[in-house]
Amino acid sequence: MRELLAVAVISASVLGLEVALMRTLSISRWHHFAYLVIGLALLGFGASGTWLGLFSTRLLPRFLPWCRGLTLALALNVTLCYRLAEKLPLNMQYILFSGKQLFYLYCYQALIFLPFLLAGVLIGLALIRYSSSIHLVYGANLLGSGGGPILCIGLMMWLPPARIIQAAGILI
Repeated sequence: MRELLAVAVISASVLGLEVALMRTLSISRWHHFAYLVIGLALLGFGASGTWLGLFSTRLLPRFLPWCRGLTLALALNVTLCYRLAEKLPLNMQYILFSGKQLFYLYCYQALIFLPFLLAGVLIGLALIRYSSSIHLVYGANLLGSGGGPILCIGLMMWLPPARIIQAAGILI
């Protein structure tokens, strides 16, 4: 039961994070960054499947310690990666003319990508571990994935998007 709640909370947090990042980056950077967040989220979840395909046999015997460590890493990375990405002196006007700006863009993308990779690994690891009741784990994932963005949009009436990103990290 705790595992199902954890999957639902992680799913809600990461999809709320995606909505908050889309809003924040469309305000602080160009609106094209909103689309970038969707692509990076999908890439993170896809890369987590590859990562689990390679390393799940090593992770499953020590499932609980790995899940605790990955959850802590995810909670820290949500806020930390966003703050580090916003500190980068990225200027999109010069991206075609400066290799330095291109490097900053790659760093920016890597920082936004990391929380989605960690969330994908956690959810995928739970799906593998509890494959005998996969319908329950998948249902918890869907409930969290549906509730997170709705909660995020509701919170946007009272909190700025940067604070919602912090709330996503705290919720985990």
